[in-house]
Amino acid sequence: MLVISRKAFLAGLGAAAAAAAMPSFAQEAATTSARPIEEQPAFKHHHERLNGRQQHFVTAGAGKAVLFLHGFPDLWRTWRAQMRAVVDAGYMAIAPDLRGFGETEGVADPQSYTSVDVMGDLIAILDHLGVAQVTVVAHDWGTNAGWAAVQLRPDRFVGIMAVSVPWLPHGDRSLPQILREEAPAEYYLPWFLTEGPPDAEFNADPETFLRRIFFTNSAERSGDAPPAMLTIGGSLIVGLEEPPGEMRFLPNDELAIYVEAFRKSGATSAFNAYRSLHRSWELMAAWSDFVPAVPARTIVGDKDLVVGMPGMRDVFAAQHDWLPQGQPTIWIGNCGHFAQMEQPDEVSRHVVDFVRETRG
Repeated sequence: MLVISRKAFLAGLGAAAAAAAMPSFAQEAATTSARPIEEQPAFKHHHERLNGRQQHFVTAGAGKAVLFLHGFPDLWRTWRAQMRAVVDAGYMAIAPDLRGFGETEGVADPQSYTSVDVMGDLIAILDHLGVAQVTVVAHDWGTNAGWAAVQLRPDRFVGIMAVSVPWLPHGDRSLPQILREEAPAEYYLPWFLTEGPPDAEFNADPETFLRRIFFTNSAERSGDAPPAMLTIGGSLIVGLEEPPGEMRFLPNDELAIYVEAFRKSGATSAFNAYRSLHRSWELMAAWSDFVPAVPARTIVGDKDLVVGMPGMRDVFAAQHDWLPQGQPTIWIGNCGHFAQMEQPDEVSRHVVDFVRETRG
């Protein structure tokens, strides 16, 4: 088994960040014609009080179920293309707004957004729908709950396709501990963990925050290297790149929906998803010797910021060796962090293929 030191995982961040500290505002040639898919009448919105709070989730189709988990700063709707694809292939799609995002109620305690807490929400949704088992498709922060779900409850969560974030062993320190001890002070993740300033900046100007963070993490930005995501003078907005025009994968009318959603919900719950990572690590210690044994595949864009983290290319390469039913990582060319939006057709094809191969 390939062993990646967690210290080595972040040891090179300082050099990588310095190399990418000056943003480029040049427009890259068109790389994709993907545009958000109009919402279909077949999408059914549910608003139910489950697991002690109001939950919003969207379903479509019938048959064996696929559960889609979004990341940050995202909503259920990031998966519309993939939902349509699985429905067309004869499956049921389920996509919730995760705890504190969109129309799903948040919790005041920032430590109540752990992978175990979110898994409780997911099981409550599945029970409400009468769904016994699902294949998980998760992106970004949603993979925190996704990987925990297939590790702890393989009887309900029977396979996983993880977009951007591969499986990692438990380790002797949590990610927040590593970041605080070793990451550059300007790196975005330690900033996310700090209560107050990130929330205030996001809430004061959600349109600029969302526009820049989506663009900076896409392949539409110039250059081949993944973004460094640095704060400048205590501001992430200043450190993010401004798109030269309307984004192809997130046009202005779709961006406006995101802006309105975060104006209503505020940013604190979204950041709490990160602030609970240490508590998630503590809770998962009891299963640190468990390895997800369900069919698993990771898919990632070659310009994803996760790829730029030191040691991560080796981690992506090791998934097939680390996981009993792990499959080789799929690399998507000329694609950033939001693969399901930037390259919706390719991601949809891989999702359907994975579900067919593992569920029939």
